[in-house]
Amino acid sequence: MGLFSKRLDKKKAHPRGDSMDIYVRCDRCGEVIKTHIIKGSELVPTYSEEGPAYTLRKELIGYKCPNRVHLSIDFDTAKRITSQEITGGTFQEMTEL
Repeated sequence: MGLFSKRLDKKKAHPRGDSMDIYVRCDRCGEVIKTHIIKGSELVPTYSEEGPAYTLRKELIGYKCPNRVHLSIDFDTAKRITSQEITGGTFQEMTEL
């Protein structure tokens, strides 16, 4: 339909080739924060035979409050999410917004 019709169908971590968008809700103020992750440059290789192949650590700050939301996401060798942890917020599905 319009410019924003496809945006409403996205999930919390919707891969688009080498990037993905993740949506989180701040526990303190309730603001939804979107972050864009580029897998080719933001993922850190672990160089370990055990556990995840890549990790991502990120701190997010919204516009409404100074509270920090900490993300910790692990990826496999194909750069797919294997585990995710959040402190100070919750992961959001686009259907919940």
